[in-house]
Amino acid sequence: MKKPTKDPAAEPTKEASSTMAVQDKVLAVLDTFSIERPSMSRSDLARATGLPMSTVHRIVARRSFSCVTG
Repeated sequence: MKKPTKDPAAEPTKEASSTMAVQDKVLAVLDTFSIERPSMSRSDLARATGLPMSTVHRIVARRSFSCVTG
């Protein structure tokens, strides 16, 4: 009996996995905003998302978030 071979294209790469993690973090930051709370500080974002302050800073710095204060 022949052993089934894995398709390398079907396996998630390390690069793709880290990209997904970043996307999840960005979505977590975006999800904290609402009509009731249209802006907040980086430290508020870190508390609300549970992400480290350095991660929140990096996400905000790389994107144009006019709703982030301080």
